[in-house]
Amino acid sequence: MRIWELTEAVLGNVRIGKYNVVILTHVKDRLKDRKLNSSHLTRLLKSIPKFEDKIDQLEPREGFFIVDQKLNISIGASRYNNDTITVITIINSSKPYARDVDKYFYI
Repeated sequence: MRIWELTEAVLGNVRIGKYNVVILTHVKDRLKDRKLNSSHLTRLLKSIPKFEDKIDQLEPREGFFIVDQKLNISIGASRYNNDTITVITIINSSKPYARDVDKYFYI
């Protein structure tokens, strides 16, 4: 991790299902770097309501991935609290990895 990554700003908030979804600016940067577009992100975000029961079982600050194997993309997120999810990154892989993250939800 680079020092500037510790101070990621919020790109925006959107209500999806029962959650307030906070999207960090890091996501926008990764979209560009990984040659992905906003439709990729939208597809993954729209799937969040399908996983409400599983997300609700996570501890606050626990990370997870939503994975689209067909498009070979994933988002990395964490449950911030009872009604907020933070989307941290988007990855051009259906096999994402982050240390200490072992929850994968497949669409």
